[in-house]
Amino acid sequence: MKLKYFLLGALLLPTFSYAQSPAKLVGITHSVYADSAFMSVDSAWLGYSNGRGSDVKTTPEFYPSLDITPTGNTGTFNYDTWYSGIYDSAHALMTTGLHTHMFDSASGKLMSNTFSAPDSAMTWMDQSRVNYQYDSATGNITSQTSQDRVGSNWVNDMMYSYTYDPANNITSITSMLWNGSSWNNNTKYVYYYNFLNKVTSSLIQTWNGSSWQNAEHYIYYSHDNNMTVDSVFYQVMVGPNWTTITKDVFVNDANGDAIASWHYNGGVPEYADSTMYNAMHSRTAQTHKLWDSTAVMFVNQKHYDWTYNAYNQPTTMQSSSWDSSGFWVFNNSDMLTTYYYMLDSATKVAGVNNNAGDLKLYPVPAQNLLNIDMTWNKAQAFSVTVFDVQGRMLRHWNEAATTSYSKTIPVADLAAGNYFLVIKGTDGNTVRQFSVTR
Repeated sequence: MKLKYFLLGALLLPTFSYAQSPAKLVGITHSVYADSAFMSVDSAWLGYSNGRGSDVKTTPEFYPSLDITPTGNTGTFNYDTWYSGIYDSAHALMTTGLHTHMFDSASGKLMSNTFSAPDSAMTWMDQSRVNYQYDSATGNITSQTSQDRVGSNWVNDMMYSYTYDPANNITSITSMLWNGSSWNNNTKYVYYYNFLNKVTSSLIQTWNGSSWQNAEHYIYYSHDNNMTVDSVFYQVMVGPNWTTITKDVFVNDANGDAIASWHYNGGVPEYADSTMYNAMHSRTAQTHKLWDSTAVMFVNQKHYDWTYNAYNQPTTMQSSSWDSSGFWVFNNSDMLTTYYYMLDSATKVAGVNNNAGDLKLYPVPAQNLLNIDMTWNKAQAFSVTVFDVQGRMLRHWNEAATTSYSKTIPVADLAAGNYFLVIKGTDGNTVRQFSVTR
């Protein structure tokens, strides 16, 4: 669990420049399919200051060994606060955790990421944190240290240290474990680049107490200097020799997107993927197939669909399953991830399509109850979410497919002020602002 949290801290570190969209990610909800509808299981909601924002990444790099690097393959997250919660059997959201980022006021660089959890009295108690240090000349991260809260003290747990080449490419990442008084070497990740600063291979080494020993190896083959990758070999050290364990083969289109791939384990086919992209190189659909050794062919297993807003930020990711009669259907293993964005905390939510249907809220301003009347242009399943003006997700639930929907929700527990109600359907979404008065 400590390692899992530490890697999360690594993946969420925004140390490199990027083009931030004007739409800020303010919420994420995961839902699972249960019998006839997707039901929310957990959510996260994000808060910002000083113009910061977050972007989600839906197309991972070819280089799996680079997941350990500061930016990882999940996106760039510059939040001040990240609350997480789960839904109980009554579909009430219970807050379970809080990540708090602290930034340097002069440089804007992230200095620490602290995780807290509520106690029985709902008081936030610090659990663990990651501290970051940088090179003053280049701005590159030099180390990140995870610590656990023990009583009133912070106790070291693990450290990553980084080295770079003159082009600022990461050449090594060394993980070390705290023994109570000093750091002990644990694992080293070494990266090799070509003249275009693309990774050609990477090496994973383990410390045997006196020296580094080769353990794992990734080799990337390409016809265009690793601008796109044709195949990836994953090898482990067996005795004095490298032994290939898995092989991935890619087919790239003229835009450099991997539209097909095949994965082999021990020389035997294991699975294959076919992928479609939009003009911004983001995945829009992917079919995942498993190898059937009896039929000697790949057979459909899962299908994934992504939707995006006008800024090419993902708004949904949904899976479906192949049934025995030859159709894509939803079953209890399928999931729906919904992303919510805010353009301006006082006016709009990004990705809104007001032509999707007609939404009425009344009375406005509301005091104790708010009525929701929604008419869709065509029947569809949808989710309903209430945000405050800081972008915090207050309520969220899912509804089955229909063309006409009415519901009354209590708002007596909401403080006086302005709020947003976002209804997001499978074929459209809309938003309305409402106010609560006392």
